[in-house]
Amino acid sequence: ILIKMATTSRKVSETPVEPGADEDGVFAKRKRSHYRRTQADSFIGFLVHFLLMCFNVYIGVYEAGVIKTLKARGEHIKAFPGIETYGSRWKYFTYINLWLQLVYFFLGFFVDIMPRSFVKIKLRDIQDALFSSLVFPASIFVAVTFWGLYGYNRDFIYPAELDKYIPQLLNHYWHTTIVVTVLIELLLVYHKYPSLMTSVSIIFVASTAYVIWIVNVFQQAKRWPYPFLGHLPPLGLAGFFFGCFLSVLGIYFIGKQIAKYRFGEIELYKEEESVAKKED
Repeated sequence: ILIKMATTSRKVSETPVEPGADEDGVFAKRKRSHYRRTQADSFIGFLVHFLLMCFNVYIGVYEAGVIKTLKARGEHIKAFPGIETYGSRWKYFTYINLWLQLVYFFLGFFVDIMPRSFVKIKLRDIQDALFSSLVFPASIFVAVTFWGLYGYNRDFIYPAELDKYIPQLLNHYWHTTIVVTVLIELLLVYHKYPSLMTSVSIIFVASTAYVIWIVNVFQQAKRWPYPFLGHLPPLGLAGFFFGCFLSVLGIYFIGKQIAKYRFGEIELYKEEESVAKKED
């Protein structure tokens, strides 16, 4: 239903302007067109961000309940071996990604309820860059990497011993539903992708920062966050990290092509954004 609403609104907005119309008539038609498209998109975006924000909050509450129960039994160390070592759970990319999603959907909801202003436009640009360059690629990467290693040899990433303490539902919240949430966002909410240089820079900086972080964790705790990293030689580690960067970059391009196929050429929206600034 939401996709049909968005598609219908865009068909209205893409109605060509008659060649003989005067300047005021052209601007008036574009103004009405922009208004209709924005109303539909704003409602869809608000609904998606609100529901997914609530869902991520629920995951956090459910996870906190599981950890509380494990602590009461004295089993939280077995379930989360690195929880009391250097870096706690922040050394795990899955955990960082969960917080990244939560922050993003909170930001999206906050921007949706803001009144129209120049600040809202800038925050929307930040939101678009955050989703296109970090949230979507990171979430897909986490799911593909986890389930790929899990299928090959689960002891590399999630030993069978953990099934005794961590519910399967929570495992899917961590590594499966993250794909569903970002696909919903990608297909229902339009995002203006930043320049290629900006996106690559964001991905490179974020990837490099995480690699530096887990190397520091290894030096402090004398163990890698993920056991399989300990089986790789230095050159193999470098190759693995570089391969991960290329994978995330590839996922970014896939997301961009899906968005382009779903919403059309980006240039169409640049013109409408200029109309919005004139209205303000």
